[in-house]
Amino acid sequence: NVLNTFLWEVKASSVMLVGVGVKLAMYDPTASPTAHFAEPQRFLMALPLATCFSVQLIDSCIKTRHQYSLRAMRKQPMHIVVLVARIILLIGCCFVGFLEIYPLLVLLLVAVLAVTQCALMHIQDFKVLLRSDKPHPMAQMSTALHALQRRRKDARNAKGATRQQRGMPPFRV
Repeated sequence: NVLNTFLWEVKASSVMLVGVGVKLAMYDPTASPTAHFAEPQRFLMALPLATCFSVQLIDSCIKTRHQYSLRAMRKQPMHIVVLVARIILLIGCCFVGFLEIYPLLVLLLVAVLAVTQCALMHIQDFKVLLRSDKPHPMAQMSTALHALQRRRKDARNAKGATRQQRGMPPFRV
């Protein structure tokens, strides 16, 4: 849970930084691509967006890590194709900062990359979802929790029975 919380905090921060980058680009969308502020502005758009989609990709892969096996990947190669395409888009998004283009074109390029990334995310999660016979590692967690609750209840009942045998009122919580 700590990793999940950390990843979503990083994602929230990167989304806010993308918003800052958009506002800066909209301030003067036709500014010179070689201006002193142009390169940091491009990177302020591209890197947080790449971070945001990287966090989502990592989180998605962590949640389905039990499904990844050579057998499952051989049976469903389109899932790997989608993952590789998403990674290529992430790398491409990082390199947008190196292109000396107008802020308006940076916005357009980053928007196209983001929409493509969202489409691939949907395809990865719903269309070419990796499936295998392995159960999720946390699938037995509910059984374990119920077993612990049952043991606690049995212990309380046993303690209550001995109290009653001693002529004392039953233990209540």
